Amino acid sequence: MQKPEISIIMPVYNGEKYLAEAIESLLNQTFSDFELIIINDSSTDKTAKIIKEYQKKDRRIKFVQNEFRKGIVGGLNTGLTHAQGKYIARADADDIYKRNRLELQYSFLEMHSDVYLLGGGYAPFDQNGHRINVFHPTSSVLIAWKFLTNTFFCHP
Repeated sequence: MQKPEISIIMPVYNGEKYLAEAIESLLNQTFSDFELIIINDSSTDKTAKIIKEYQKKDRRIKFVQNEFRKGIVGGLNTGLTHAQGKYIARADADDIYKRNRLELQYSFLEMHSDVYLLGGGYAPFDQNGHRINVFHPTSSVLIAWKFLTNTFFCHP
């Protein structure tokens, strides 16, 4: 099997409520040359069952089961050890991704070889479905300055 252009790493712990919708939004991307590495961080709900069901349907899904809880950073590091793609993308089990997210990010990185990290805006929503668009600085100088106090990348 040929190595994918993008490895998407998704750590998840007890994510059964939103996991299927998050996976669907990734599998329906306009850019399809990716592997989706889902790391189950020893969930106690139906997370593992959901991942296995999707894995049967789509060969791009890799299921990794942590033997013990590692937390989000440990899950991400586990995912990196399994990644084979040219680029790494991040995903969370409770997010819904725009259909062209990977296409836009891949195209940008291919056209700008001097860029090593990129993110995007996002629109968090509350339980009533209300959203607000959040965009962070795009200038290298502003990003460097802001990095002194926080990170301003959403899913690089």
